[in-house]
Amino acid sequence: MTNRLPAIHLKPAPSRQLFIWLHGLYGVTLLAIISAQIGLTVKIVLLIALVLTKLPVYRKLTPDQVVQAEIKWNGWSKIVLRDGKRQTARLRRDSLVTPWLILLRFDLRGQWRHPVMVLFQDALPQAEMRSLRILLKHGSFIGEEPVF
Repeated sequence: MTNRLPAIHLKPAPSRQLFIWLHGLYGVTLLAIISAQIGLTVKIVLLIALVLTKLPVYRKLTPDQVVQAEIKWNGWSKIVLRDGKRQTARLRRDSLVTPWLILLRFDLRGQWRHPVMVLFQDALPQAEMRSLRILLKHGSFIGEEPVF
């Protein structure tokens, strides 16, 4: 008998909480720029920078988003990125785990950018979220090669 935890297959559904968070943050930033006691030129520059973050070009500068993942007990994962690329990645120890938000960060060999999976409470069923928290807390993420 082995004490290894089973692999977890993550395919998050669209999250209402993520939608509200992102658009709320964008709206608050917009209001802060408009109401700030700064010069008109600075306001225009900040508004242009804010609008540029909504353009597809900006996505080239941000980490790739992971849309699907299979995470093994040892931290090695098979991930699918937003553009459809399938890769083998290592789950990073500095992934954020809170009761309402999980940010999974992955290492890809030979790349400096770290793909990210953002999971709010409503993205996965409660049982899967619980299993993921257990894996992240009790998984043995040692430096061995992937086992698939």
